[in-house]
Amino acid sequence: MSLEIPPVFKSKLFVSILIIKVVSSFVFGSDFIVNGFLPFVKYFVESGFSDPYQHFVNIGHLKAFPYPTVMLAVLTVPYALISLISSFWTSDAFLNLFVIRIPVLITDLFIFYVLIKWLKTREDKILKYYWASPILFYISYFHGQLDVIPIAILFISMVFLFRNKLFLSALVLGAGIATKTNILLTLPFTAIFLWKNKSLKSALIFGLVTTVTYIILLTPFISSSGFVQMVFGASEQFRVFDMIVPLGFSNILLLAAPAAYLILLFNFSSYERVNKDVLMMMLALVFTVVVTLVPPAQGWYYWTVPFLIYFFVKQEKVPMLSFWAINLFYLGYFIFNQNSDFFQSFQLIAPQIANMPSTYQMIESLGVNPMLVSNMLFTGLTASLAMTALWTYTIGVKSNLEYKTKDRPTIIGIGGDSGAGKSTSAELIADIFSKRNTLIVNGDDMHKWERGNENWQVFTHLNPEANKLHQELDQAVAMSEWNKVTRVMYDHKTGKFTEPVEIGPNNFIIFEGLHPFYLKRMRDLYDVKVYTQPSEELKLHWKVLRDTKERGHTRRQIIQQIRKRKFDKAKFIDPQKQFADVVVSYFSRKRIDKIGSSKAKVDMGLKIWLDNSIDMVPLENVLSTAKTLKFVNYNEDDLKTQCCEFYGTITENELERSLHILVPNFENLIHNPSPKFRKDYDGIYQLFFIYYLSEISKFKGR
Repeated sequence: MSLEIPPVFKSKLFVSILIIKVVSSFVFGSDFIVNGFLPFVKYFVESGFSDPYQHFVNIGHLKAFPYPTVMLAVLTVPYALISLISSFWTSDAFLNLFVIRIPVLITDLFIFYVLIKWLKTREDKILKYYWASPILFYISYFHGQLDVIPIAILFISMVFLFRNKLFLSALVLGAGIATKTNILLTLPFTAIFLWKNKSLKSALIFGLVTTVTYIILLTPFISSSGFVQMVFGASEQFRVFDMIVPLGFSNILLLAAPAAYLILLFNFSSYERVNKDVLMMMLALVFTVVVTLVPPAQGWYYWTVPFLIYFFVKQEKVPMLSFWAINLFYLGYFIFNQNSDFFQSFQLIAPQIANMPSTYQMIESLGVNPMLVSNMLFTGLTASLAMTALWTYTIGVKSNLEYKTKDRPTIIGIGGDSGAGKSTSAELIADIFSKRNTLIVNGDDMHKWERGNENWQVFTHLNPEANKLHQELDQAVAMSEWNKVTRVMYDHKTGKFTEPVEIGPNNFIIFEGLHPFYLKRMRDLYDVKVYTQPSEELKLHWKVLRDTKERGHTRRQIIQQIRKRKFDKAKFIDPQKQFADVVVSYFSRKRIDKIGSSKAKVDMGLKIWLDNSIDMVPLENVLSTAKTLKFVNYNEDDLKTQCCEFYGTITENELERSLHILVPNFENLIHNPSPKFRKDYDGIYQLFFIYYLSEISKFKGR
């Protein structure tokens, strides 16, 4: 995840809300932060880092700080640093309040940033739904809860998880649990995610590292009875057991929240494929279930909202009514319920407001039943949460199953004449899937003889008789069943074969060579068959460039080779084109003056032929925003194929943004959150390939 500052950070709305949040950090705060968290941290720093848990238990303030050690450390750092600079900052009540909220503001910005990076092209929605969220503002900047901090640490862990940095992810998750224990709810789901995508061993190691990290981070105060009583004995820790369902016999009770949690966990473990979106969806459900089935607390709703926002922004078809209903009923309930401390948050800036009768009492003074109002608001909040959870589950699962689950690798064949760009095409596609997910198999490895062998006087490399095609088929079948094979490699520089090496299958296997579609069984094995056919002039230019630089051939040798192979090309290579799903043709729009020269300027275009049942309008629409690119699409007269022509330029960033619009769930398809795009025609080819793969995968899943 790159660290460039997104343009949305410069928008007037973002800056305006940031200013409001900063100002609110100075002036608003309930007793939780003003008379609990702040004095706790202040004592810890000013006492020379003595045990604050034991001290506050001794003075009878058992709910001053029900958080483990990492939360204390996070809040202590800015307070301690600023106290070293000037005692003025830590003596003024308003400045004190702001200082302790610095980590809140930083972690809030971090979550916003991560959501933007995960949901590219949707910055405006994230700005509206997350950064301007009434619920999140109320929790962090008005009431004064700290729940944004552990959720941000959880986000850091997930960033590392999705980037395959598992050790760092586990360390950070352990720190998250040591910030607020509720983060422990995510560990089983993360372990299952790793089990499905890696191995059971990876999941167990991840869980072990997380647990050990958590235990180590608790050690500074684990022997303190005050710490144990304030953190592990806090009533908030046991709220998940408060909602019960009597079963009517032997005093046995059903614990609603744990039961719902286990149902979600078992359901998650039953999925054949688990990806980033499904994990985010399930965490949204877990936190939503918890806040729905336990007695309500202001800060706990921060657990679910960022995950719900991810889901709502990602799935554009989901009605936003239930999301805004959550905001409305949340504010209504916590402002007007019997235990409301709404006015209390004005205690620093307007003590007279803080001393006013509660909103509950005000409603009662009007002759209205305040309990009925409170219950109605809570019912609305619960119903909107339940509706949101239902949307998350039904639409989230449907989106996850959009692409058919496969029990074998995705196998791609790339064919064409010598010098037609097969290897380049394979590299472009590998950049889509990422090199760690892709195995490229070169057909030249199956030549029967090394360079200089007398048999090459009789056969050309284009002749199937000069290649071990059936051995290639056997190895392809083996790898399609997730088996490793032993294979020699052909070194074009020396003309020799390497020693046999073992190569393993991967999620994506690309066979590129001269004869990928020659055998029927081989053709049937491919998920996508691509035939590369550049214009003759451009192909000659590429071949001369490649063979003189990479293979040590002279221009004269290359021309002689082309003439010698002309008959075999027409007989054995060209007919394979009829079996291709996609034909890719780069062509020169003007005559190339210096063929084979690296200094030659080539004005190119790109044509792609494919099945006419694939709707290319979505691709045309997203590319229409690139003003320097022209896209022409038309049907051929054979009633089977269509052609897409591209002229012009386009940047990598434009292509990346187009992908997020065109194939929102591309990570589920290509198993790579950050495909590496080239610019211009190569990048267009890459974007086309992802879209094509998405469309045919949907058809196969029906």
